[in-house]
Amino acid sequence: MRLIPTNLVVGPRGSGKSFCINQLLELRPVHETWGVFLNDRGATPINGQVLNDGSTHLSSISKAGLKPGVWIEELSGGCVCCTLGLAFEPLLAKFIRLLRPDRLLIELSCVGIPAPVLEKLRGENFSNTLLIGPTLGLVNPDLLTNRDLLATDAFREQLNSTDLQVWNSDRIGALASGELPNPTGKSCLIPGLSISDLV
Repeated sequence: MRLIPTNLVVGPRGSGKSFCINQLLELRPVHETWGVFLNDRGATPINGQVLNDGSTHLSSISKAGLKPGVWIEELSGGCVCCTLGLAFEPLLAKFIRLLRPDRLLIELSCVGIPAPVLEKLRGENFSNTLLIGPTLGLVNPDLLTNRDLLATDAFREQLNSTDLQVWNSDRIGALASGELPNPTGKSCLIPGLSISDLV
């Protein structure tokens, strides 16, 4: 049985998680079905769809004007790493069972901590189903001037558990000039992701 390539997408509010997912969806091969599991609702609609009242649903977004082959599931009202932890595994398992996607993108809430989620995804319920790829950490350099954000445990843990930082700003050049800090010293990637970045 083929394992489903899976990536977490993390970052604080306003970092560009939804923008990143939309960019990745543009790269989806037409013959593939991709699943997007959202634990956060940003200002940017995913794949052109503004999600409804926040209730959990499984909906194909192959409607007119929207890309076919992309399905979205939302679990809102808390973090899947803690307060919604019990609901996360059965809902994700149902989503995977019904859809059987070729790739799965999981967007954590803006305060979501990747480590406990990755532990669940690598655990016995999903180890024979999912192939966990790099965790993508979205960073908007403009947010790095926010001292309150930099002091939060959630932000530091997100950056420290990120395999690939995706810088979502045209101010990325400022890093080279030393104007903005690079909090972890890991290599940075300007938006312009390719599917090969996900493995």
